[in-house]
Amino acid sequence: MLRITAAPQSDPVSLEEAKAHLRVDFEDDNDLITGFIAAATLMAQSVVQRRFVMQTLEWPVLSWHRLVDGLPIAPVAKGDVISITYTGLDNVAATLAADQYVVQTKGPTVRIVPPLGVIWPIVNPRAAEPIVIEFRAGEAVDKVAANVKAAIKMIVGHLYENRESVVASARAAAIELPQGAQALLLSETWE
Repeated sequence: MLRITAAPQSDPVSLEEAKAHLRVDFEDDNDLITGFIAAATLMAQSVVQRRFVMQTLEWPVLSWHRLVDGLPIAPVAKGDVISITYTGLDNVAATLAADQYVVQTKGPTVRIVPPLGVIWPIVNPRAAEPIVIEFRAGEAVDKVAANVKAAIKMIVGHLYENRESVVASARAAAIELPQGAQALLLSETWE
């Protein structure tokens, strides 16, 4: 499970952008719309396994092979891995030196591997968090793709119009994510 240790400075869609999309010109719903922007952003990020705006995360894992399999989120640049801490068999936490791992950013996943000839230390599998990777993921808010912003605004619009999980009407129930938003996010999916 990923933990946010430093939240993004702003959302990918501003309150003003969302209100313009919703055609809302009054202040009464500002807090509600701001909450919907945050919820829509989380929904979109979950669908594509990406972080749109730069933030710092921690990922606790049980064994080294999880790093080789790849980080669960993108985009992560080579210099965005801040630290890798581990708990050894002696139950003492230590930080893996930066020259003891290589961040591979080419291909379908971001992987962390040992350099040639390096063997990573044995970790205590019974430690609460045997290995914790701290890294940054995302981009500057002005670099967020237009299709991502459009998808988030569509989700905000959906949430604004359908405020309950079940809509009691002849039109049936509200859907989880508008299909147009899904289509806009498809190109952003992290493999």
